[in-house]
Amino acid sequence: MLNCDGACKAQFVKDFDAKTCYHIEKKVEQYANWANDGKTQKVFEEGDLIWVHLRKKRFPNIRKSKQLRRGDVIKKMNYNSYILDIPQSYEGSHTFHVIDLSSFWGTQESNLRESSFQEGEVD
Repeated sequence: MLNCDGACKAQFVKDFDAKTCYHIEKKVEQYANWANDGKTQKVFEEGDLIWVHLRKKRFPNIRKSKQLRRGDVIKKMNYNSYILDIPQSYEGSHTFHVIDLSSFWGTQESNLRESSFQEGEVD
């Protein structure tokens, strides 16, 4: 014969545990929404062209210019890290955090020596 008090107590503990887990998950979602309020998430797809910001800690010897040549996204690791196609001369990991990346919008290099003034136009 089963003890009804023991079975009722076990069921109560299971229900209480489920409710507690549910409330913890809801609070974590609330805190995440509060912390990320106003932040935009950068999302890059495979094949996108991007700029890489070189940090002094990771590339102390080659950081002559803060901007590396544009790179191609090879693989998205997760929501905040990507593997990039960069030259082998840049020793180290090819995995970069999203904070070091920015979108590349241009299609060709601009010639800074070209004059923007056109013949026959008033500037």
